[in-house]
Amino acid sequence: MKMKMTSLGLTVTLLVACMVTMALEIQPVQASGTIYIRADGSVDPSIAPILTADNVTYTFTDNILDSVVVERDNIVLDGAGFTVQGTVGVTGIDLSYRSNVTFQNTTIKGFSSRPGIQLYSSSNNTIRGNTITNNFHGILLNRFSNFNTIRGNNITESNGCGIGADSCSNNTFRDNHISGSSWKGISFYSCSNNTICGNYVTNNGDEGIHLGPGCNFNTVSENKITENSYGISIEGSNNQVLHNNFINNQYGGIFASGSSNNTVGNNNVTNPLGACLILSNTFYNIIVNNNIARGSFGGINLAGSSFNTLTGNNIAENTDGIYPADSSNNTVTNNNITSNGRGVFLVDSSDNRFYHNGFVDNSYQVHIMKSAYANIWDDGYPSGGNYWSDHVCIGNPSDGSQPYVLDDNNIDQYPFQNLNGWLHHLAVDVNGDGKVDIQDLGIAASAFGSYPEHPRWYPNADVNGDDKTDLKDIALIAKHFGETC
Repeated sequence: MKMKMTSLGLTVTLLVACMVTMALEIQPVQASGTIYIRADGSVDPSIAPILTADNVTYTFTDNILDSVVVERDNIVLDGAGFTVQGTVGVTGIDLSYRSNVTFQNTTIKGFSSRPGIQLYSSSNNTIRGNTITNNFHGILLNRFSNFNTIRGNNITESNGCGIGADSCSNNTFRDNHISGSSWKGISFYSCSNNTICGNYVTNNGDEGIHLGPGCNFNTVSENKITENSYGISIEGSNNQVLHNNFINNQYGGIFASGSSNNTVGNNNVTNPLGACLILSNTFYNIIVNNNIARGSFGGINLAGSSFNTLTGNNIAENTDGIYPADSSNNTVTNNNITSNGRGVFLVDSSDNRFYHNGFVDNSYQVHIMKSAYANIWDDGYPSGGNYWSDHVCIGNPSDGSQPYVLDDNNIDQYPFQNLNGWLHHLAVDVNGDGKVDIQDLGIAASAFGSYPEHPRWYPNADVNGDDKTDLKDIALIAKHFGETC
């Protein structure tokens, strides 16, 4: 009997010990299985770790090991720092067909075959302050998802794109950090009137930002784009505005292919292993006021591209400053072309116009592959040609008696004695007070869009003398802002 009691006591002791051990190992409950926020405001299943007191604000109380599908509009879904962790074949947060939903403060990870967050035909939603990592796409917008704001998210290690969008318009993508995507940082197809601003896009496998076929009227501005394959590419897309972006240490800086009527302005593009800016089969684009520096395979390269305007750019320390190949009827004016291997390298290109540029200390100011191709190197007299640091002449411009001869078909008849000597002729000092300042810009802005006989016509505001006051005049004034005449 005593032995039985001893055995029973030992059994009870072991059982208690096991229970204590199990209790110590228990982790907070993590929900598994898809969770729904239904259209009526209920959470399904009801035991899911999402609480709401008013069917408007929903807050996570624990991690979730599956997807969340939102079927209700006009709500706030706050992850409160918890994690939604994925399984194969499902989307992390599904906001399809939703309107006016704010989703915030959540980590979404591990949805390796689907997006971390998906919007399909969804409008007026806000996605902000989330950490989105190791998903197929970080965030995907599809099929007429319009007027959404994607802001302040940290999107890393996506198997596809950090942010992807197809057939979407009027969305804002701002202040996101996107890195480590296998494909592109941000990629759009058939998207219009979107704003991509203030994002940090780095170390993605392909382009940092890609605007693909069918994209129109998008604005890409104030982004920091580093260590991607290309910084920004626009492909078969028109009427884009790319301005004030910082692009550094890519294979290539900006690449445009089959695209027209785009404006690339005030960007800082430096140190690519390839070229800073490539225009391939592009037409009627404006490249204005960019800093283009230290391109290992060129500053601005044009291939089969015509009727583009390159103005007000600083092009320095590239292998070739400007490299047109099989390109014609481009206008190159008011650029500083300095300390390049070749200032301009022309291959099978003709009828391009170069005037009011400063060619300074390039190893070869201009190299023309075939002398039979004629280009235009001045704007006639008295507008004049270019400044050449290796040429001595008298006058701004000179009178035609001291031309700068490249070959028989390429001659600057009216070179300038001084760098920026054309300032005096162009009269960018619109009000004649001896300095180029905000007053001159204000006068030109007041006359913007005018022409002779127009009630707002002010002749001095037409600084380039083409009988209209437009962006070219304002760009010339802005280029010389702060200088004295």
